[in-house]
Amino acid sequence: MLFRSSKIRPDVIVNAAAYTAVDLAESETDIAHAVNALAPGILAEEARRLGALLLHFSTDYVFDGEKTRPYVESDATNPLCVYGKTKLAGEQAIQASGCRHLILRISWVYGPHGSNFFKTISRIARTRPDIRVVNDQWGTPITTLRLATLVPALQNKLAAPDSRYSGATGLYHLTPAGCTTWYEYALQIVARLGIECEVLPMTSASLERPARRPMNSLMDSSRFHKDFDLSVGHWIEGFEEICRSLPFSPE
Repeated sequence: MLFRSSKIRPDVIVNAAAYTAVDLAESETDIAHAVNALAPGILAEEARRLGALLLHFSTDYVFDGEKTRPYVESDATNPLCVYGKTKLAGEQAIQASGCRHLILRISWVYGPHGSNFFKTISRIARTRPDIRVVNDQWGTPITTLRLATLVPALQNKLAAPDSRYSGATGLYHLTPAGCTTWYEYALQIVARLGIECEVLPMTSASLERPARRPMNSLMDSSRFHKDFDLSVGHWIEGFEEICRSLPFSPE
């Protein structure tokens, strides 16, 4: 049963929750579906009932990665794994609800908290003489710090009196400028943190994992920048912020 309170009437509902254990989702399909598909749909129905805006985060994994250029919002989706399929179902539930919404597709999210690629590499590299990382998957990392700064800035634009953004709704891609591979990203981590570990490239085919990943996760964010006049900068800028924020950073 959904709890409702007549005293709580938000103007904006931000949904940053997701089931993100990509490989585990292949066996925990019901949980992944509940968190990534059903829950956003429920939030969307509540947003419609309250007349609120739902700000929801989705993923590059809704694409199959076969395109040779960055994906735009109008490109056909074709997720390869349960995680991607359930996130796409969440998008569709929000769109079908009729609520005012902003769906922001992001990629390769990391930060100083929780489990993510940056923290995994920085931990494992300290315990081994060398590590192997895939070098044929392309994308653009985005930090939780940059997202945490962007959300209130976006909310301020949406809430401004007589704002041209007040009726904004729809689906947008949101990634920093630049691109990298997981291998090149790992090289940056090890070098920046001064870890003595050799990073070796490998192919995705040689790494057996339960979930298939898109080889190309690049997304074109120009529509978001144009419509909202906001940017999250270059991915290296966010990377440097994260390095400075960690207790083991050399600075």
